[in-house]
Amino acid sequence: MNFFYVFGVILLSATVSNSLNCYVCTSENGSNMDCENGLETGLQNNLCPADKDRCFASLVKTSKEESYYRRGCCKYQDDDVDCPENKDGHEVTNLYEIWRYSCISDICNTEEATKVVDGSARGDIVIVRGRNSAYSIYNTPMVMVLTAVLICFKF
Repeated sequence: MNFFYVFGVILLSATVSNSLNCYVCTSENGSNMDCENGLETGLQNNLCPADKDRCFASLVKTSKEESYYRRGCCKYQDDDVDCPENKDGHEVTNLYEIWRYSCISDICNTEEATKVVDGSARGDIVIVRGRNSAYSIYNTPMVMVLTAVLICFKF
């Protein structure tokens, strides 16, 4: 009977993970061509922190002819460096030119950074976020039933 109680406590202590998995890499002036080309075989994927809700890819070219590629996790919000909600996917200034796009599914940031996609539902792009299937495993009714069973076995 103690086994059921311990097992139940462990099961109820489990948390559901909805973290995104993104490719993460950097390249300066051609130092990591796998990163620049988005080659899946040469990229490392990482589980994003809980506060990050998108994957991104970006390319910055400076007025000094330098180029910087980055792929990783980001938070879609105003003025975010990698996933700004209030800026276009392509910007040009007298100091730099930047291309960036973001996406919301696992391992989705393999495209070229110059691809004009920013995931912000501007223009013809519409994103509908689905529900993570992991939630259905640990949903509230199941937890309530398990708790009731454990209480019955305990007493």
